[in-house]
Amino acid sequence: MKRAVTVLCIIVTLLQGGFSDVAWCICGIIAAIMLIFFWKRSPAAQVMALMLAAILLYAASTLYHGVSYEALAATMKLTTACLLLILFYNVGADVNETVFAAALVAAGIGYLTFCGVFQWSGAVASRRLQSVFEYANSAGIFFGIAAFLVRNDEKKAPFSIIFETAMLLTQSIGAILVYIAGWAALIFIGKKGEVATVFFSFAASLCSAVIMYAIVYMVSVPQLALVVPVALIVFRKAIQNGIGFVTKYRFLLWAGCSAAVVAVAGLFVIRGLRPVATYLERLIQIADGLNVMTQFPLGIGPGAWQFSFNAYQSAPYNASILHCGYVAAGVSAGFAAVALIIYALIYWFKKQRWDAKSICVIMILMHALLDITFSFLAIVFILAMLLSDTLREPETGAAAQGRKKQHRAQRMEKQQKHESRQNPTRALVRIVPVLPLVLCVGVLLSAAVKNAAAWGGINARDADAAGQLEALLIRRDTEASLTLMELYLATGEHGKLEKTFIRMPLPYIAQPQQSAAQLLDTPRRESASLRCAKAYDLMAKSLMQRGMFQDAAGYAYNCAEMSRYWRTGFLLLEETLPYLSASAQADYMEKIAGLKAEASVNALYSYIQKITQ
Repeated sequence: MKRAVTVLCIIVTLLQGGFSDVAWCICGIIAAIMLIFFWKRSPAAQVMALMLAAILLYAASTLYHGVSYEALAATMKLTTACLLLILFYNVGADVNETVFAAALVAAGIGYLTFCGVFQWSGAVASRRLQSVFEYANSAGIFFGIAAFLVRNDEKKAPFSIIFETAMLLTQSIGAILVYIAGWAALIFIGKKGEVATVFFSFAASLCSAVIMYAIVYMVSVPQLALVVPVALIVFRKAIQNGIGFVTKYRFLLWAGCSAAVVAVAGLFVIRGLRPVATYLERLIQIADGLNVMTQFPLGIGPGAWQFSFNAYQSAPYNASILHCGYVAAGVSAGFAAVALIIYALIYWFKKQRWDAKSICVIMILMHALLDITFSFLAIVFILAMLLSDTLREPETGAAAQGRKKQHRAQRMEKQQKHESRQNPTRALVRIVPVLPLVLCVGVLLSAAVKNAAAWGGINARDADAAGQLEALLIRRDTEASLTLMELYLATGEHGKLEKTFIRMPLPYIAQPQQSAAQLLDTPRRESASLRCAKAYDLMAKSLMQRGMFQDAAGYAYNCAEMSRYWRTGFLLLEETLPYLSASAQADYMEKIAGLKAEASVNALYSYIQKITQ
């Protein structure tokens, strides 16, 4: 069973780190089926109650704001995470072995693609290692967790430098800072006294990363850089012994400090001021999410932010996923979701023995404060294993003899007798995973239809793709509806486009005469109706193709008003102006100037533009 869990983790990691809905669905289906046959025990009652409350809260938010594909997919992901935690609590997966195997595969593919041996789509971007995740920051924290766990495993400790080097090549400042903070915490609680050994290992990883980077981008034969990871693997024990030798001499310690400083400077000067702008954008995005929570205490529905953020953003960013897992939960299901998270963290903190695995949990939770960490199933997979292990009652050792050991044996005997009986409760527990199984299968089938339609659109089979989307299992799907409108626009089926526009799962979308500002102030049950900026854009383009410029201008203005940092609405409106009367042109020009002036009020607007250019 443990090997099966390891293989599943490797497969999930290879599937873009489990970012896609399909990967989550497949993993959820496997976990549900395994629990039907292997569910023998459950975590503490408080843990089960918290997971059930979270799932029910997301389900209630979905029903309240309108059942859509996005909402069901978000609920499915949360359910899958809970299923994994229960599964690992039952099968007792080996966290170190599983993470080591998955990280070794990901690091191997990352090194080979970084050195140009073969191509893997998205494995390297902007001179940053992204590996199979196709996203540097998530790859960075993944390798950081692997390095941290491996370093605390005596048998595998020499391999940690391989994962540290991969983490540094991602140039993810957040992941590196969290990694350093994790070691600082572990040293502080007295679990690791060899400060110098840890430091020199990290310094060696820094030097390895800088050497690889220099060879790849400054030498005509980048494949030579592969010598570095090969040497790290072949001579890992010798390197470990050398680090142990160096720590005995003070002058070598200072030399190592100097080398580390130079390596850090060389690695991060490469990034320039771009990380500063990135973190500013994320802080602004989080502030926008908090603003949404204050306006809608019950949230706007799971999965709604990606289509509605244009209406709330206060600076020009394009990220459609909230880069804070906790604010994302609040935006989806309101303050109740945040309250559940806080209670769960307090409960978990009280149960901890504070070892390397507990610190790893904290590292992942810290990284999720300013990134989309929880969007990647591979990281959630590891988090579920760590949580199941840290929530399990500690084993009694040789030092804990006497009464505790006797009571534990008695409890185990009673539990085995209870499980051997055939009772209705036992049968009911086996039925519980069936509901998540149905949810995962439904979302999977709908995702498969959407992916097939997208593939048809890429291959210019717009009519076939439209037909597939029309038969979509889950009708209330904003993304599918927008894709369908794009396909109808490409095929010239304007009548069908307009019908799709009206039928979209947004009750206030079919009111072009009502401005976006009025929509913002309109009390409504389905606040996710602000997803319509893109729909207004497509409708305006359709009207322009039919020569209905007056109506097109109205839709284009609504698009611009609801997404004033998205240029499309303004460009469409400027295209329609020559076809309007002089008075209408003057009126729209004045409105455009007002919108742009409001958008530039943000003091960070010009600063972010300067840095990102």
